[in-house]
Amino acid sequence: MRFIVKLGTNLIANEDHTLNEGLIHGVVEQIAALHKQGHEPLIVTSGAVASGRQSLRLAKEAKTIPYRQVLASIGQTHLLKTYQAAFQKHGLLIGQVLLTMADFEQRSNFISTRNTLELMLKNRIIPVVNENAVTTFEELKFGDNDNLSGRLASMMGADRLLLLTDVEGVYDEDPKQNPKAALIAEIAEINEEILAKARPKEQTASSRKHSRGGMMSKLAAAEFATEAGVTVWIARGNTPN
Repeated sequence: MRFIVKLGTNLIANEDHTLNEGLIHGVVEQIAALHKQGHEPLIVTSGAVASGRQSLRLAKEAKTIPYRQVLASIGQTHLLKTYQAAFQKHGLLIGQVLLTMADFEQRSNFISTRNTLELMLKNRIIPVVNENAVTTFEELKFGDNDNLSGRLASMMGADRLLLLTDVEGVYDEDPKQNPKAALIAEIAEINEEILAKARPKEQTASSRKHSRGGMMSKLAAAEFATEAGVTVWIARGNTPN
């Protein structure tokens, strides 16, 4: 089975912007166990900017895009070292893959990217994928790693896509506002009724296309992936196994 695990920033970054290395090691241990059973995992990870903040501590952070790109540049090295150390404990090799939208939309890039990833998997190397946030400009941005993971699942013909986050899944109401909100166990079709449950109250249908992150982007990624025949889970990443 080929599967993709996407870890969001809210899951792997602590409130002080440091990486939650314990969680990363825990998820890696589970992935390593499945890898040794013959399955083919790929990882899509957020956390580069948060990791950059951990290394570059300033009294006041600039809000400009170039500054965030600097943080991503610094953070990518620490993020990859964290994954590398976690997988080395299990004797497994990883490889970093930084992508832009052009790698999915331009045919030559698409084929080259897919062939490279296929060769990595054939050689039992685990791809650790992220957006190339250091040099990417607006037209080539995914918007978020949910979008990236959905496209990657389609590109690679994955059987499963696991979107790991800090909530259990999709609820009939916002569980942070209503503690009695009920988890929707299975979604057969992503329709307007489902989107309305996940959409922030201040967001309208006309502004949905501008949403970034959150449950809306996960449903968009799930819709993209399921149309390609991929089964998708949205789940809490710190739930054991």
